Amino acid sequence: MYHTFFTALFISSYDIIGLFFLFIMLFIFYFMARTIESIHGTKFIIKLYIICSLFSAFVYVLLRLLFISIYPIDSVPLYVGLAWGGLLGLLSYSLFPMMNRKITALMYFLPIRMRGRSLLFIIVLFRLIPVFFYVWYWPYYVVLYLPELGGILGAYIVYRYQFLRR
Repeated sequence: MYHTFFTALFISSYDIIGLFFLFIMLFIFYFMARTIESIHGTKFIIKLYIICSLFSAFVYVLLRLLFISIYPIDSVPLYVGLAWGGLLGLLSYSLFPMMNRKITALMYFLPIRMRGRSLLFIIVLFRLIPVFFYVWYWPYYVVLYLPELGGILGAYIVYRYQFLRR
């Protein structure tokens, strides 16, 4: 069972469409990750991705343990990939230095000027809104959508650690 935590770091979901969408997002995030890589190096970006994905795994395990009293773990199989936690961690790590600056973001191919804080808030809302709509119908939607926010938490911890060392 422990090997699945390592393999889940590179999988987005259990179907082929989710994997295809992950490859498209990796291509889009590649340009953003190049700037982080040019500043900090290749080892750092790999470490950041793995740390953010492991924080997603940690949040996933905590949520699964929280729901043991409602549903036993074996009764409902959940296939959760943790690659989105790593990608959201990379994205949020590049947003942390620009929290109060206005940046231009492409939303559906339309350039929109907003602060970094607002863009990070929108990213978190995109993970929380499905939970609010479906948590009454099927409580395991919390376990499906919220572990990716652990990647943002992991990126924040890495950013604060670097900021405090300076």
